[in-house]
Amino acid sequence: MNWLGEIIQNHVNSSDIVLDLGCGIMQATTDSIEKHPELSTLERLKGKKSIPANLNCKMIVGVDIWEKYLEKNKERYIVLKSNVENTEIFLDNSFDIVISLDVLEHMNEETSLKLLDEMERISRRKVIIYTPKQFELNEKNEEDAWGMGKNPYQLHKSLIKPEIFEKRGYNVTFPEPDKNTLAIKEIS
Repeated sequence: MNWLGEIIQNHVNSSDIVLDLGCGIMQATTDSIEKHPELSTLERLKGKKSIPANLNCKMIVGVDIWEKYLEKNKERYIVLKSNVENTEIFLDNSFDIVISLDVLEHMNEETSLKLLDEMERISRRKVIIYTPKQFELNEKNEEDAWGMGKNPYQLHKSLIKPEIFEKRGYNVTFPEPDKNTLAIKEIS
């Protein structure tokens, strides 16, 4: 779990079920499978094992459209291959926490705002968003940080300004080291 995962952990209880929309490789919330190969999804679902050194929660469900990311996570987590816009599959208040880290910038603004509405509908307790505070077009799309090829979904299309989150009732901060936008909303 990285520094962002540590911040998120402050908002997540051990009994929470977390939905990670646009989960990618889950680098912010999980340890690598190589560190804990003994943990299978089935064992965790049966309550026999917990996930050490990861986000301390009951379960994480990851949703992503890029299959290579899901392949990396499927042995340890429940993963769904889907566009994050297809949230109608989830019932109202069906997850304690809904997170979306470095995702909104990959959609146009209208779609991002609709996704925020949906995350607020799906969540029982909190929505946690992490997104850049400045727009970068990212045209070259040379991101291959995870060694999984050129992901066509990595292009940046919009910027959701911090003021938009604040108007929607989010608490907005700019944590170190990169000082991007962390927006957290309590759902009542």
